[in-house]
Amino acid sequence: MKSSTVNLSSTEILDLTWDTSSPGPKMNTARSGASAVLLPEDGGVLVIGGEDDDGIDLATTEVLDVAGNITSAGPKLGIPRSSCTVVKLPGDRILVTGGYSKGTPVSTSEILSMPAEEEQ
Repeated sequence: MKSSTVNLSSTEILDLTWDTSSPGPKMNTARSGASAVLLPEDGGVLVIGGEDDDGIDLATTEVLDVAGNITSAGPKLGIPRSSCTVVKLPGDRILVTGGYSKGTPVSTSEILSMPAEEEQ
């Protein structure tokens, strides 16, 4: 089913101190209904799931490196989800629960693990 929502690949960085915004890194996949969680170890953001331009739920995630203004692929979801709830757990783990897949409520949860940064 084609979505009537306009999906975006753009992001914005909000500065609440100065009440301003600036363009952030562009996502590789335009999406709507995605969830996001802060990655406090490096100040990045993990964008999870959502729907593509055809209204198909996504099983992909993207890591937004705000400081470097770049985006990279993150860990894949076990099932495609949109409008899910996401919680950062201790260490490199992220809880993803609920949401919708193919228009049906999802009653399962999964834990994503962020890959360790490679030393350079």
